[in-house]
Order: sequence, then C-alpha cells, then structure tokens
Amino acid sequence: MEIPLTRIGANTECVLRNLIAYERCSRKPNYILSYATLLNQLIKSTEDLDSLFQKGIVVTHLSKEDTVSLFNRLCNDTTSIPIVYSRLTLDVYRYNRDRWLRRWLAGIKRDYLYNPQSVMSLFSNAVILALILTALQTVYGVIAYYKQSKPSN
Repeated sequence: MEIPLTRIGANTECVLRNLIAYERCSRKPNYILSYATLLNQLIKSTEDLDSLFQKGIVVTHLSKEDTVSLFNRLCNDTTSIPIVYSRLTLDVYRYNRDRWLRRWLAGIKRDYLYNPQSVMSLFSNAVILALILTALQTVYGVIAYYKQSKPSN
C-alpha cells in the first residue's frame, strides 16, 4: 500500500475544508474528503502520527497534538459519504484479520523477548513449569496405581 506524502502547515485545514466544500457542491467523487477520512482513521494519537512521520507519509509544521486534532476536526462536520477508498479499507481489514497470529507473535517478541536475559528467564520458567507438571503427573500416577492394586473386601 502506498500513501502519498501529506504536508501539514498553518493553512492546511482551511485549504482542505475549501476543497472538501467544492467536492461536496460538485457531483464529482469525494477524493479529498475520502483521503482526509482515511488519515483521520489512521491518526488517532500522537504515536500514530509519529509512525506516519517516520515512514515519510506526513510532514507537519504544527505540533503533534494540533495535527491530530486537525484531522479529527476536519471530518467532524461531514456527513457520511461513500468512501472512494472503501476497497483499500476492506483489503486492509482482511489483511489484519488474517494476520492475527503474526501480530500476536510480534507482540510477544516485542514485549517479552527483547533481550537475552528475558529469553533465558522465559526458558527457565518453562523448564520449571515442565518439572512441576511432570512431578504432578507422577504423583497422580502413583496414587492411581495404589488405588487399583488395593484389595477390595
């Protein structure tokens, strides 16, 4: 997926609002509003904005908080429209839905396997758990054996 570069400046909100108003008045497809809606869905926090900034998708001359609120304000006053990028949105949804295992494993790797000490700690905990479960299995096996071999009166 490719997203074109978006430059955010002091007058960006005014320009985008005027372009959206022009699109809404004409009977043309709503490309600008759809793009603003897409960016509004992608940018929900300053961390999301940082991610887009690092990938070279958004360049802003405003503060992070102002940029996030700009896209939230931009789409607040619009009525629901058929989004031009609905196919892209559906493809992204399907991709994320089908990749849940990869996301889960990536989260485990990021949160728990970030350095060698945490890997060794996880390994030692797994060995200790295996030993405890083996001991429990042995105890229950011995108990079951003595219950079976006990003569009944």
